[in-house]
Amino acid sequence: MGLDYSSPGISFDLKNGRIFVYKTTAEAIGHPEYARFMFSPEDRVFGIQACGIDDEGAHRFRVSGDQYTVKIMALVRFIYETCGWEKDVTFRAVGVVRLDAVYFDLKQAEKAR
Repeated sequence: MGLDYSSPGISFDLKNGRIFVYKTTAEAIGHPEYARFMFSPEDRVFGIQACGIDDEGAHRFRVSGDQYTVKIMALVRFIYETCGWEKDVTFRAVGVVRLDAVYFDLKQAEKAR
């Protein structure tokens, strides 16, 4: 597949319990300060949607270069277990913008190089 850096992207790091949201993904949802994360274990689809500080499931983004980072160890651990990913590898995926959110098919995720 090969990661397309012009498309929305995301990566997951189990070791640090972090989700890295690429600049293109943040742009697609309006560079929010807070976002909610959605995960369908049955479909292995992950979504990101901008939200406000008081909205249910709100997580604050931390800006780091061209990425936004969020530390959510329990969610990252659940995703790795659900997807059967190797624990010592970072995985990344390309997203699709639909309405006001970006969705990632984690069945198509690749090992980061």
